[in-house]
Amino acid sequence: MVRIIVAQRKVKRKSKSVLAGLVFSVARVHRKMKSSQFFKCKRLSQCAAVYKTAVIEYLTCELLELAGQNALFHKRKTITPKNIMQTILIDEDLKKVFSNVVIPQGGVLSRIQPELITKSKIKSTANSSYPATPKSTVDNRKKTDRQQMHHIVLSERTFEQGRKLCVIKGDITEMEVDAIVHPTSRHYHTNGMIGSIIMSKGGTSLQQTLTHLRNLGPLISLEAKCSEAPGLKAKNIIHVNVPTFSKSNQPASDLEKTALNCIRVAETEKLKRIALPSIGSGNAGYPKQLAAHTVLSCIRGHLKDVNSSIEVIYFVLYDAESLKIYEDELKNLQ
Repeated sequence: MVRIIVAQRKVKRKSKSVLAGLVFSVARVHRKMKSSQFFKCKRLSQCAAVYKTAVIEYLTCELLELAGQNALFHKRKTITPKNIMQTILIDEDLKKVFSNVVIPQGGVLSRIQPELITKSKIKSTANSSYPATPKSTVDNRKKTDRQQMHHIVLSERTFEQGRKLCVIKGDITEMEVDAIVHPTSRHYHTNGMIGSIIMSKGGTSLQQTLTHLRNLGPLISLEAKCSEAPGLKAKNIIHVNVPTFSKSNQPASDLEKTALNCIRVAETEKLKRIALPSIGSGNAGYPKQLAAHTVLSCIRGHLKDVNSSIEVIYFVLYDAESLKIYEDELKNLQ
């Protein structure tokens, strides 16, 4: 009698990460959660570990994607800790999540006093034997302002009398315009995202300008005032006191008045090109969709009815969510 031995095929076990469709280790996160002092209960389900792993993986992918765009924006081939730090500081949502996180080798944002920057000497070309620059070359330079400012125009629409509304991805403080809008508070605080960046570039001169504005009195809610912009590429800064979002009041109406006050101040100063951030969606707490729809609609309506001096309004944003919302709202604008 011959005994036949059939070799049983070993079934390869699948890890919890594979079963959940994740890359990060679910088992490791589960062990860390059980040994952590923040979880008082001794029994933790696998679902909690899977959910937390998925959130960590999503945040990591989002952060790396934005950091890669930041590195590309600064013409770097690799992502450095400084790119990650800059991404966190610019993106409002990531800044809230990583507010108490220190990134090793991330460095700090440079803050050079304007007095230390040496001004390049421009040689006189009055007696030069070189021919003058042709007009066509000058026109081409105007057309390539986007490349010079390293900003990417994602959407653009032209309305009556050639007025334009543009959605741009980039740094608003690098815009060479007549004025940029700075959402602030009653006492011209600069603790917001835009305020911290303009202070790092404006330095002592801008601090003196803000001190002078504070001495003139507080900035009333919804009010906008114009000042000089020392140390910035823009000629002026329009400071506006954005109201805090509240469901009990009329948030859309307040935000509409705020945006219109910015436009009216620009018209009073005879400005032609202004740049706005996502007004209201920062520290004011407005939902991004509501803020974008309200601001774009009221500005469109105002420029349609009024003989305004404004020619171009740039909406300069950085995070992907705001850019997508503003692109869609501008596309659907009547």
